Amino acid sequence: MRQVFGSLALASSALLASSASSQDAVPLELVRQEEHRLVLASERIARFLRHYANADADARAAARVRLEAARPKAASAHWIPGLESLREIESVLAGDGAVLADANDSKLDALAGALDLIAVPGAFELSDAELKEPVTVRVVRAWGSHSASVELTLNWFDAAGRSVQARREHVDAAAFGPRGFPMYVRAPATAAGRCHLFGHIRLSPNDEYASVIPEVRVDAVANLRSRLAALRARELDGHPGYDRLRELTTRLLVTGLRGSVALGGGDLLLALEGWSEAGPPAGLAVPIELSFRDTRGVEHWLWSYSPAREPRLAVLFLAHSGETPDQILSGPSGEAWLDWAEQQGAQLFATHIPPQSADVLPLLERLRQWSGELELVAVARGDALGALTGGLGALDHPPFDAWIASTAAPAATASKLFPSREALLLAPRPAPEASERLEWVEGERIWLLNEPEFFARASAWLTGRLERR
Repeated sequence: MRQVFGSLALASSALLASSASSQDAVPLELVRQEEHRLVLASERIARFLRHYANADADARAAARVRLEAARPKAASAHWIPGLESLREIESVLAGDGAVLADANDSKLDALAGALDLIAVPGAFELSDAELKEPVTVRVVRAWGSHSASVELTLNWFDAAGRSVQARREHVDAAAFGPRGFPMYVRAPATAAGRCHLFGHIRLSPNDEYASVIPEVRVDAVANLRSRLAALRARELDGHPGYDRLRELTTRLLVTGLRGSVALGGGDLLLALEGWSEAGPPAGLAVPIELSFRDTRGVEHWLWSYSPAREPRLAVLFLAHSGETPDQILSGPSGEAWLDWAEQQGAQLFATHIPPQSADVLPLLERLRQWSGELELVAVARGDALGALTGGLGALDHPPFDAWIASTAAPAATASKLFPSREALLLAPRPAPEASERLEWVEGERIWLLNEPEFFARASAWLTGRLERR
């Protein structure tokens, strides 16, 4: 097992050799761990939103009540619940209120929700051998202090969606902690594609109730080692996004730490293979430029998606600070945005607003230059709207042609921003003054709950702009 994994780790490490970036103030290992935690938070928020989107009206109403009750009195308008609270409310959305009523089951569920599965390597090579590729799974308690002696089962969802048990063993309470513990499994027999690893914990083997450890993506990749070797022999200077992809690939395969929500191991390889001297490949979301590095050393990148057809519109997604920039381009909603971009011919960008107000306008002006004569629409979600306003101040003519916002700020207040530009505003009452430049949709008091309807609302508004030309 060690020999097989060692060859993959060696190939992956060599890929990184010419692309590692230096961190002056913060050790690189700590930076990667922090970036992994941001990805984990985005994954869990996306998981909650899938549950919320699929729930019936009564379950959604009950979830909103619990979310409002969890909101601190001094919370900002763009507050979102902590990950522990979101996990609790998933049980409400699933109609499983008995879990929260039972003290033991509630603690077990809190423990399961706090566990992160870090697969090493974070993608595996397809094999015809009877004994499949080895994968070491580090089970880490990412937050909280819950622990218990449990029966822990790891399972695969293979590329066809079939569930296969990978391992089952007893784990003592003392094993749970931030350092975690390893479990050793084999990759499933599967076709190439997206596989997912998830788990269950029970207080005893015969207990009826089992709490779910959320899934993580671990791609099955054809010819992984030979493709890594080919990439190792390739040099592509002057493309920082390409270097970032190389580093993310190495990180995923060698350490299991995830640096992207949108791209799994298979996608990372496709993006690297498709990148040329002319630039990044069409049809894949990729990082293209470092926007800024924060005080923790975490790198915040500008992401881009280029459609196959000639673009006729540019859309810039400005991410909430609690999610990764590429979250909007991932999962079911991300797939919907990418499909829309292909159909309508839209160039998509995504990033965080820089923390220094003086850096906001240069970022937008650079994007304006890149987009050329294309109309540029800024899309701000959550606290990105406040950061955008803080960076542009009272600028009469901001460097974008229109804007969309999903916010918990009152519509009557938010509607007064950027009055020279047409806008779509999802915001709670009180209502704004009527204006030909503004379309208002009453939003939730917790802006995150706008997300299940956000794509439909925003894409329809953008399509309407294109059709009116």
